[in-house]
Amino acid sequence: SVNFNTGTGDFKVALKAGAEVTGGAVKIDPVEVSVASGPVIEGTVDVVLTALPTVPIKGKISMDFPNAMFDVEAVFNGEIVPEVNVEARAKLAISGKPGDSFFFLGIGASADLGGMGNIRNVAAIGIGVNDARDRDATSFYLHDAPLDYLPPQTSFSGFYYKNAIKLGKTQAEAPSIDVMGLFSAKVWMYSYSSQSFIANVDRGGFQLRLSGGLGGGIDARVVKVIHLQASLAACYDIYGGYNQNDGWNFNGMAAGKAEIAIGDDASCNNISLVAPGVHLCINAKAQLGFTTRSGFNCDLSIGGDSADPCNLPPDL
Repeated sequence: SVNFNTGTGDFKVALKAGAEVTGGAVKIDPVEVSVASGPVIEGTVDVVLTALPTVPIKGKISMDFPNAMFDVEAVFNGEIVPEVNVEARAKLAISGKPGDSFFFLGIGASADLGGMGNIRNVAAIGIGVNDARDRDATSFYLHDAPLDYLPPQTSFSGFYYKNAIKLGKTQAEAPSIDVMGLFSAKVWMYSYSSQSFIANVDRGGFQLRLSGGLGGGIDARVVKVIHLQASLAACYDIYGGYNQNDGWNFNGMAAGKAEIAIGDDASCNNISLVAPGVHLCINAKAQLGFTTRSGFNCDLSIGGDSADPCNLPPDL
């Protein structure tokens, strides 16, 4: 199709086509290309694999000559097997626009494992990317970068990598079962781990971080009278590098918690005689840190309350 505005002199030419290759194993349809005044050249393509006929890989390319912008992206978002959803992206963007010139290359994927876990894996390289954490073109790759190294509304020139996985369900996420009001229970178990590295020249810093944890428990009630609770949790978090606030820095933490209770009324490490019950709790945490700005710090604590020294697994 051809559109031409005689008043402004603007025009747009659009073409659309499709094709099958390798004996029909791959279908490329539709392929759309348009050229508008400027010129601005845009193209889109859906690539459909016979093995995944309902989930195309969507490609897009844009060359905006007036704004000196080149952008190409490929996106896959759908179920690869029933109830396992994957979003995968790859992007290259180059801008020579005054006040917003940058280079960005990113690749990444996130997956929902049918409600039984999540995976996130991203890598990105950037030079002079303004508002990199939140802008549409880059937020998929950088939205969870450490705030000390990439705060909102700041630029990114460097490298970021993250690999994280969470399996299982926490107590809040686990389903409950109930048998005619006579017996009810909730059982949960989870584990998680994360490895990340960021170097941002624009913030003058870098960080390597390793963290992980696991936990589980049971909460059961018989005829709404007998109540049993038991849970365990453990975690670690180790990171270090250099930033403008702390200088050279290192921090290591390990923690754990155990809790068991029979009955409803007893508080931690107490026995209730009013409504018979017992509640035992213990938590421990060890932390060692160092910064060139403030020196060493060390903390070792052992408690007898229900506070959890481990944060719940992060959302991925």
